Amino acid sequence: MSFDENDEEYEEYVDDKILRLQEVRRQYRLNIIKEQDQRRAVVEGLRNIYVDLDGHDLVKTSYDVVLMDKNDIMKINDKEIKVADLQFMLAESIELICSGTNSVQEYFSWFGECADIMSHMNDGFISNVDLSERNAWVAYSYTREAELLTCLALYKSSSYPAAEKKYDFLYNKLVKLRQMRSAILETTIGTADEKEEKNKENEKTPLSGYMDALSKFGSMGAMWNMPVKELYQMGMYHGDDYDLAGEYKYFYGKYEPVAELEEHREKYAFEKDLKKNFASNMSKKHFEELSPSEELIENCEQKEEKKEDKKLVNRRIHHLRKYYVPRHKKRKKFFDAERYRGLF
Repeated sequence: MSFDENDEEYEEYVDDKILRLQEVRRQYRLNIIKEQDQRRAVVEGLRNIYVDLDGHDLVKTSYDVVLMDKNDIMKINDKEIKVADLQFMLAESIELICSGTNSVQEYFSWFGECADIMSHMNDGFISNVDLSERNAWVAYSYTREAELLTCLALYKSSSYPAAEKKYDFLYNKLVKLRQMRSAILETTIGTADEKEEKNKENEKTPLSGYMDALSKFGSMGAMWNMPVKELYQMGMYHGDDYDLAGEYKYFYGKYEPVAELEEHREKYAFEKDLKKNFASNMSKKHFEELSPSEELIENCEQKEEKKEDKKLVNRRIHHLRKYYVPRHKKRKKFFDAERYRGLF
């Protein structure tokens, strides 16, 4: 393809190439962070099960439980346990890392939290507090996604009768988490206003349709979803994601205007991705880079925020603190918004 360098077509071509390269780099960084979070999820989940297991033994056990055959027997603290049994226990432990004692309650809380963030970001003035709140939730959503992917991998390879039901719920939870993140990114911008005055330019997208959607998600059953056409129009559709496409119609086809019931479901090989992640990082000292969890909330705030804004940040995201702040002093940092700087 040849262009005159002064042509508009050439400028558009260059701009498109730059945007594509930026997206490739962005996705690469997100994938690296996801893999780190998955490894940390396994370590953290094991620590909650075996509170006296630490250091080298904890890291070694995290690799063993992922890479060993599910029919093998492991020995932990002089006690034998089948790998399949520990994988199920580990999945339950990771599932509750951020959701406290109720994974369903966490699921429904997302819709209210997203509605608040979108409302604050579209009220005509975007403060540093608004932006920090938005960035913290989006970053948290990526970390939580890595945990859910880890749980799906562990439940998928489990032979427990309860594992199938848990897998179904977490698949749905992953779909909705991505939809909520897309809703925030579609309706907000990544900059704050400098002057404390109303700025219509920062009202990115009319919110009425998104707020109605969030209301429906919160009031309908947990497995309910919007029709594909509506999700497409709002930039929230994820049924074509490589790891979701095989089962999307099976879960949500009945909610289409013309019901598309799908009895066949092709589960994605989540467990293979998890094994590949661990196998390719066996020689790396990635767990030594974890930092204390007490720095968690501070890292969610922008350095340029005024001191008087910090109290408001902590109050505004108080309902999310249970997701960010570990319940045990020894728990290492899991969520770090700084890693996502410049990605959204």
